[in-house]
Amino acid sequence: MADANALMAEFCGWPVSDAGTYTMESATYTAHLRPRPGERRVLDIPHGLITAITSAHMDPSWNVSIASAYGAAAEVAAGYRVLDARARELWLGSTATPYSIWRTDARANRVIYVGGFAADAPEILPIAADAVRHLLERPRVGSAVAISQGGQSVTRSDSDALLPASVRNALAPWVVWSSRVG
Repeated sequence: MADANALMAEFCGWPVSDAGTYTMESATYTAHLRPRPGERRVLDIPHGLITAITSAHMDPSWNVSIASAYGAAAEVAAGYRVLDARARELWLGSTATPYSIWRTDARANRVIYVGGFAADAPEILPIAADAVRHLLERPRVGSAVAISQGGQSVTRSDSDALLPASVRNALAPWVVWSSRVG
């Protein structure tokens, strides 16, 4: 199951969690983001399912004293930021202190967030089960061009993929498509 979980998260373009793993399950992430060109009040969060913002910091001088980087004074209070989880955006209020726009300096904006599915989420369980079944049955295809068993057929090209087309298609709503560009 862990292999399928990691493969699905990698396919979706989700980042590595703070624990150092790819996962579709709920985990904590730290991102250093730059604002969107043309709209500096918004940060695009590169994750397919954001559930909460733990904290957001804005500190253009974060590297002056590494020991005190992103201190309490640099935190953007929850009342000054709005998460649009569906659009995967973190907006900054126009009266946010000390700045009303996100900084463009490297690593000046740090967002710690929680993203992913609960372990028993009904949206993802059948998809994960299909991925696990595919990985377990993969060696059985051998050199056949196509096989059919129990009313299901698998072509050689689909069996060569680590995730079958059915899983890749089902994951589409949670794919970070910008991770596929550039």
